[in-house]
Amino acid sequence: MEIYFLCLFSLLSKRRLVAYDFLRPRARWAVPVGRLLLRRVDRWLVVRSSDIGMLGSDFRVPADRCEFVPYPGTPAGGTTELGGYVYAAGIAHRDWPTLIAAARLCDVPFIISSDPQLTDVPANVDARPLVPPADGRRLAAGAQLVVVPLVDTSLPAGPTVVVDAQATGKAVIATDTGGARDYVDNGRTGWLVPPGDAPAMARVIGEVFDDEELLERVGRTAAAEMPSPRACLDIACEAAARDSSLLR
Repeated sequence: MEIYFLCLFSLLSKRRLVAYDFLRPRARWAVPVGRLLLRRVDRWLVVRSSDIGMLGSDFRVPADRCEFVPYPGTPAGGTTELGGYVYAAGIAHRDWPTLIAAARLCDVPFIISSDPQLTDVPANVDARPLVPPADGRRLAAGAQLVVVPLVDTSLPAGPTVVVDAQATGKAVIATDTGGARDYVDNGRTGWLVPPGDAPAMARVIGEVFDDEELLERVGRTAAAEMPSPRACLDIACEAAARDSSLLR
């Protein structure tokens, strides 16, 4: 909701306003109020290209005032290995039922770190409470691959786990939603599966899990193409400056 107060400040101070990675509020009143206040935003920088459509449909923001800028990943640091398990983690809009259904179809071990901690899971799933980010990156670094199951929603979901895993050099399987498709080039820097399709998710896991050469190649490609935080900042500044008056 902070951006609403910034819009009021911009209105009173006559200052230009650039919004980065806007998180759509859940409250019903936020949309009609946002349609009035968010017109004060001069430039929208989004980390999910699908947010451009959401801003247009929900808040009537013209598409030409929006631009996609990539979100930087944070590598785990230290050594990585193919540790023989699938890792998944997160809170926002995770499709845990689909992942659990996929796990029941796979004969491989899973570690799932979530809030709330999952219950009623099959024997091949080690369900844990949500771990701190640094611990999560270490678990991802030791995994065979990382899976990011997402609900198809216009609300913010990802891509932090996706890009952190890629920056660490891990192959990623993710749901084909707005929180992932900007960062996963299917078959080259990871794999995308349809939303809610447990058999498809299980099939891809089964096809790639034991192919260490493929997993390492996909992980290396994703890491090599991951822009650094500095590069992402430069891209954001350049995007904000498309209208030169924004940086005066």
